[in-house]
Amino acid sequence: MSLSFDPSVTDDSTLIRLALAGSRAAFEGLVRAHHGAVRWQLLRTLRDAAAADDLAQEVFLHAFRHLDRFRGDESIRPWLIGIARNKAKEFVRAEVRRKGREQGPLAMLLARWRAERLEEGTDEAEEYERTLARLRDCIGALAPRSRQVIEEHYFRSRTLESLGQ
Repeated sequence: MSLSFDPSVTDDSTLIRLALAGSRAAFEGLVRAHHGAVRWQLLRTLRDAAAADDLAQEVFLHAFRHLDRFRGDESIRPWLIGIARNKAKEFVRAEVRRKGREQGPLAMLLARWRAERLEEGTDEAEEYERTLARLRDCIGALAPRSRQVIEEHYFRSRTLESLGQ
């Protein structure tokens, strides 16, 4: 079912009503109005432009499929941002599992730490991200043998005595 759509309509409640009635053009109006905010939230959380772009598409696909669940007469933006947060959490959890498989225990534990900060929803997320990046840089700058000692002691619970031998 296709409805005629007036592109000058920009208020969320009208766009939502028209989109629910089957107007894809109205939903595209919602995407145009809120894509920047959704992408910014994802980019702020993930610090990865490609992942933010991919997840922004997933957010709007989810919103399109579940628009009938939106309960509000005001802006749809907070609902979309909530979906974006959930998609970011799912992405980070998957990254934890992937890093554990591909990059070993240190990368997995750092990714898990990052996921925990995201789950906590702290306002200090940016500071955690900067700290995590600095820690990753420091460990990455170590010689391979030194990096191995760090991993063995802190992440595999080997004693310093056993490592010294």
